[in-house]
This record gives sequence, C-alpha cells and structure tokens, in this order.
Amino acid sequence: MMKALILVDLQREFLPEGGWELPGSESVVTLANRIQRRFRVVAATQDWHPRSHKIFAENHDKRQVGEVIDFKRQVFRLTRPHCIQKTVGAELAGALQMDNIHRVFRRGQDADVNGYSAFFDNDQRTSTGLVEFLRARKVTDVYLFGFSHDGCVVHSALDSQALGFKTFLVADAVRSTPLTTEEQAEEDRQLAAAGVTKVLSTSLL
Repeated sequence: MMKALILVDLQREFLPEGGWELPGSESVVTLANRIQRRFRVVAATQDWHPRSHKIFAENHDKRQVGEVIDFKRQVFRLTRPHCIQKTVGAELAGALQMDNIHRVFRRGQDADVNGYSAFFDNDQRTSTGLVEFLRARKVTDVYLFGFSHDGCVVHSALDSQALGFKTFLVADAVRSTPLTTEEQAEEDRQLAAAGVTKVLSTSLL
C-alpha cells in the first residue's frame, strides 16, 4: 500500500494577505507542514489562471460575480479574478514547507475551460498530470485537503475515487467559501455515494 498526500491550492490568494481570504486558512498551512512528513509521496496543486479566463465576471459584458452562464457547452459560475498567473496571489503560501513536496501541478490554464479538480479540467480530457504521477509511484491511497474556494477539494476527491484510488478527505483541514446547509448536504451526499472516506487530521499526526 502506497499513500499519497495532495495539498490543494494552498495559495496566498486565500490567506489573510490575499484578495479572497478563507476563514482559518493559516491553520491549514500549519497542518500541511506537520502532516506532509508522514507521507512518502506528496504533491501540491496551484490554481493558475490567465487574466483573460472566462470564469471571471469582468471578462463578460454586463455580467456579475455569482451569475451562472452557459459558455461553450459549459456551465460557469462567474467569480472575481483570482490566482492570476505570475502574480503574488497565485504563489503558494510563503509558510508552506516545500522540502517534502515532490511536484506542483497547475490547473485552470485554458482561458475557455474551467477546472475544479486537481486531476482534470472540467472537460474531463485535459489532465494536469497528477494521475500519471501517482500511478507511476504505485499509489493506492490518496489523502486530500486544502483550500476549496469553488469546491476544488471535493471535486478532486470525487475524481480520485473514480480513478481507482482509495480516497480520504481530511475534513477539518479544508477551508472553503461558506456553503448553505443544502449545499453542504449535497457535497456530503456526493462524497458518500462515491465511497470517499472523511477523516480528521488527528488520525494522521
């Protein structure tokens, strides 16, 4: 059995210094530094958008953040600009220890295709390279946590399970945009139906 840890989007954009602070985000970076030492395989992801990305409301005429639109046979929920390539906000957290991280996988680079998952863009064809990386190292079990501003951690967990990895979501080490009770229940339903197991960080320390 080979276990891997995936740290999802631990970027400065979502810390107090960034433009889209997620509550409690700093504590997740601290946990990441402690937990990653327990794994032989560690990878990180990085949201990496061009400034022209169509997920940004400002790149559409008369559209507002939060609007849902159809764009090239995709459903986009428009957001504010974030994690723009080569900007400070897109950098990984300054306090994140990098010595144990084997590779960083970037996603969301195609301006016309959104990508919630660490594994694929939403077209389910454009791979980030993460699945190939894990399979080359004979990984069987995947643990994920991090910043989930657009449900990225959940989408990544669902893809991980579908790809054949036994998948664990470290529930107390995820920080996200606040969800309604109904949205949280739907996430929980999807994870349970897929067979993703929720665990606490204390089980890994």
